[in-house]
Amino acid sequence: MNWDKLIYQIESKFQITGQRKEPYVVEESQMSKNQGETITGEREVVEFQTPQGKFMLEKIEKPKVSSQKFFSNKRVGTHARVDRVYSTEEKTSQIKIYKLSAEGAWQEIDFKGMIQ
Repeated sequence: MNWDKLIYQIESKFQITGQRKEPYVVEESQMSKNQGETITGEREVVEFQTPQGKFMLEKIEKPKVSSQKFFSNKRVGTHARVDRVYSTEEKTSQIKIYKLSAEGAWQEIDFKGMIQ
């Protein structure tokens, strides 16, 4: 479902209590050629009130991983690492929904079974 359509449907049915966009840090690069480079995306959050309680819809858009390299060593005490190469043109999106619990903490809801 299109993000804009989803927000429009929420606006028409419920009261939006908050909406914001913020940068989202995907990873700090540890690759030798890009040491210290920060890979960022964007996070959009919409909070809204329903008769069932307060909900938060979150969309994270980040660069798509175009390739991965795995480095490991058979020596004891060494660490394995994964170097990821991110696309500069392609992006991937992830949408999550949370409900505010009675204790005041956001709990993620698995909505894959709700959407057909």
